[in-house]
Amino acid sequence: MKLVVNGKECIIRERHLGSALRELSLDATYAAVAVNWKCVPKNEWESLQLEEDDRVEILVPQAGG
Repeated sequence: MKLVVNGKECIIRERHLGSALRELSLDATYAAVAVNWKCVPKNEWESLQLEEDDRVEILVPQAGG
């Protein structure tokens, strides 16, 4: 399935958001995730089914100044 993740096209096998994040090897421990510009609460990641061409944005806090 084709997704756009943080502005880059990706091909993944997984259909659920939580599984897709693991397939992409992303450490989402402290991440905020939006699918098609809507924030997805962490407790919904495993149940949210992705669709072809969905846009996934992953925001991770960065330390520094």
